[in-house]
Amino acid sequence: MKNRTVFIPLFSISFLFLTIPLKGQTPPSGMKIWFNRPAEIWNDALPVGNGRLGAMIFGGVEKERLQLNEESVWTGAPRWDANPDALKNLPKVRKLLFEGKYAEAEKLAQNGIMGAFRRDNASSYQTLGDLTLDFTPVRGVSGYRRELDIEEAISTVTYTANQVNYTREVFSSAPDQALIIRITADKPEAVSFSARLSRPGNKAVIIAVNNEIVMNEHVGNGTGVRMETRLKLMNDGGKIVSGGDSIRIEKANSVLIFLTAATDYFGNDPAVISGSQLNNVSKRSYSDIRKDHIADYQKYFKRVSLDLGSGDGNYFTTDARITAMQNGYVDTDLIELYYQFGRYLL
Repeated sequence: MKNRTVFIPLFSISFLFLTIPLKGQTPPSGMKIWFNRPAEIWNDALPVGNGRLGAMIFGGVEKERLQLNEESVWTGAPRWDANPDALKNLPKVRKLLFEGKYAEAEKLAQNGIMGAFRRDNASSYQTLGDLTLDFTPVRGVSGYRRELDIEEAISTVTYTANQVNYTREVFSSAPDQALIIRITADKPEAVSFSARLSRPGNKAVIIAVNNEIVMNEHVGNGTGVRMETRLKLMNDGGKIVSGGDSIRIEKANSVLIFLTAATDYFGNDPAVISGSQLNNVSKRSYSDIRKDHIADYQKYFKRVSLDLGSGDGNYFTTDARITAMQNGYVDTDLIELYYQFGRYLL
């Protein structure tokens, strides 16, 4: 199956309390992982990805963090570690093994087949960085829900604050090669926040101009890839103010955020690639972007279905269902969800 996400997080659970359903409430889809509070640690965040570009979504109300990944953010320089004598030594190693001379075979394999990799010259994969959204402080938050719809590969955060219902949708589109975030409210002029990009180490150059932020860095202290991340914010109503490394939006009705990223790992100019991707996706309507994303994803997801019998577990948060299973309750829908979540990640 084509890889649909960038990373495979360990799905850990840290909460132990059941969420009691309201009387008459319709159970949600069985293909949704959901919680009634934001993630406190990385392993509890919800993943979205398109095979190259992904994010872990924490779902905070006043501060949302999306930890970003791009598949080729590598700290090392190109190198060739292959041993030129490997092919001619392979039959010698085989002969020694068949003769039972295992120590000699191992020594020859180490010196005559293995590459010339040096541990002191090791390279590593790095995070693309973080996108942080700082919202206007609110009081009396209710109805909070953070979910990942595995059937559509879309993560959603919903809650009510100050008598306004807020919704955030996040997904990573393979057709458009971009991370998409849509923030809406059911009352006008209710969306206000600051958007900021950052990377660990504070070595990235980050500039915000008008409604865009550009972040670039030559990673690995100048020995790794050159990377560039671009963010564009498009608002319905309200006012935008940019400066330094962030953009502030005040009193919008809704906001669309597009994020693209690239490196020169394969020899291409990351500024040209990320710029072209951002320009192309920002010209399209949200409904078309979303529709194409779902259609592309479901070509793979819907190739397999699993039905182990229905249950009532979907009324409860995913962490509560896992706790119940650990205490003896058989939740066949949760088993289906776990299986499909594995497919989603892979």
